[in-house]
Amino acid sequence: MPLFSSRSNKGFYDSEITPSLPEDAIELSNETYQSLQQAQMNGKVIDFDVEPPVARDFILSPEQARAAALAKRDELLRLATVRINPLQDAVDLGDETEQETSLLNMWKQFRVSVNRVDTSLPNPNWPNLPTDS
Repeated sequence: MPLFSSRSNKGFYDSEITPSLPEDAIELSNETYQSLQQAQMNGKVIDFDVEPPVARDFILSPEQARAAALAKRDELLRLATVRINPLQDAVDLGDETEQETSLLNMWKQFRVSVNRVDTSLPNPNWPNLPTDS
């Protein structure tokens, strides 16, 4: 089964299934094709702008990286709030234990630290989650 790739269409073709191949189709060895498929399953992207195509690491654009950082920040802030609320309730009712007071302070500090992370950086430095021990 001869396999081909097309730079212009950014895709693979099996000549037994697709008899009319793009004009720029080049034949690939089965080994190359299998290697590219495995790399893609491992999170790589296939770069068709070179011949033969190669697998590369997925790289976010600056806008995508910023959006991902903001989403992570918001997720961590939600998590902190979920953990803080019942601990704060215990304090508000005067029914807290020493462990709850300690956890409350750790989670509040975590939430403050998350909120201060510079999400404009390519790889923001996120604080570690507090431990519940």
